[in-house]
Amino acid sequence: MTTAPLSRADRALLGATLLCAAVWSTYRLADPDTFLHLAIGRGIVQSRALPTVCEQTYIEPKPAYQDHEWLGQTALYLTEQVGERGLTPLVAAWRDPEAWPPLPAPAEQAGVIGLQLGVLAVVTLVGWLVWRTGRARGASVAAFVIVASLAIPTFRFRMVPRPHLATTLGTALFAYWLFSPSRR
Repeated sequence: MTTAPLSRADRALLGATLLCAAVWSTYRLADPDTFLHLAIGRGIVQSRALPTVCEQTYIEPKPAYQDHEWLGQTALYLTEQVGERGLTPLVAAWRDPEAWPPLPAPAEQAGVIGLQLGVLAVVTLVGWLVWRTGRARGASVAAFVIVASLAIPTFRFRMVPRPHLATTLGTALFAYWLFSPSRR
């Protein structure tokens, strides 16, 4: 099934919806679980093994622990590290040394920016996959915009750097594969 090209109004409506998703997927890093997931991800990368006990959450005795979020935790930590290593010079160049209250170190700020860009990339990819899946099934731009305008504010509080973003992306990939025109 071929879909008709988008009109200028459809492209504008779609662009406005995607812009809203991009703006709403940025956040102030205030979710305390994010730091737990980053710490566990760092432990996985450094030890090159999955944890069998959670060192960050239990005092004594340490019960057996099966980490079902290891892939997302590792991805979060690596995303933060990419931001930290790649963006630190930019953050250092733009920061005001006399800012009050004092700002975090440039590397720490760059890591948070890296996490925000990672979330934005996942949200954008999920939106694109949902768009492509809908278009392959004959959905209109209006249908996509209506669904997106309901879904984005509803799930905004979940657009934080946590392992469930990997599940969201996986679900969108599965739906894209399941409903692609080549599977008909």
